[in-house]
Amino acid sequence: MARMIRIAEMRLALCLVFAVAVLLLAGPSVRAYGGTQEEKSSGDETRPRRVNESAQTATSEKEPLQVAYVLYDRTLTTAAESESFVVMPGAAPRTLGTPVPSLLQPPTYPVPAGMPAPPAKSSSVASTAPMTVGEKFGTWFHGRFLTPGAYIGAVVNGMWKELNDNDDFKEDTVGNYFADSMTRAARSFALSTTGGFFERALLPSIFKQDPRYHKMPGKNSPKARLLYAATRVFVTQGDNCACHQVNWSFLLGDGATTAIANLWERSERTGPWHNVRRYATHISLSALGNILREFISGQ
Repeated sequence: MARMIRIAEMRLALCLVFAVAVLLLAGPSVRAYGGTQEEKSSGDETRPRRVNESAQTATSEKEPLQVAYVLYDRTLTTAAESESFVVMPGAAPRTLGTPVPSLLQPPTYPVPAGMPAPPAKSSSVASTAPMTVGEKFGTWFHGRFLTPGAYIGAVVNGMWKELNDNDDFKEDTVGNYFADSMTRAARSFALSTTGGFFERALLPSIFKQDPRYHKMPGKNSPKARLLYAATRVFVTQGDNCACHQVNWSFLLGDGATTAIANLWERSERTGPWHNVRRYATHISLSALGNILREFISGQ
């Protein structure tokens, strides 16, 4: 009997231990999923507020993305399609079709009203700075009086012309040859100096033309360069525009020099025929000099 009572007590103790263990294990689950009635009621009241707060947080987080998406999408659409987009509140207005200035391209500025457009530049015009009036007169003075080549050229020219002169009314002696050669050299120097004054100093300053010879720009065929050099006696560059002009400085200067040369030439070398021949000879020699500058020397 005592043994049965002891066994019953042990069973009761085991049942109590099992019940306590079940309560301990089931308590957190009930509180987490169900909770008490008070917690359920308080949870129902706070749940809409949390939902609203989470919705506002999601909206505030998505607003920058939506604005960026609208701005990016509008740049890829036409003006007709852009009317369907709704600008988000707080977004900066953006005009379609306005190009974004590139850092790699230089800015362009509008031409003021009343200012003439720059003239079209020809491909055969050399890009050089124009000469001033002082530079034109200075170049002429230096080339005629401070350069040994001017004196040597006049002497050689006088000796060559005297050698080819078949005058039967004078005695051919060495003294007469050198005397007449120096006379011709003086005339040649006076002719070249007068021609340079009109062609390279005075008239270029009046007509505002460049008296220098400019080689043909770019790489061209020998035929094109030859034609270009030969025609520079008739065509030149202007000071105020990068364009071709009639070379009035050279053509009128050569005519004035030919007319003035009658003052020191002998009577048998004056007259219309001699003037025309002198005028044409100077143009031909100048064209030949331009050809040599084009293919041999520099500017």
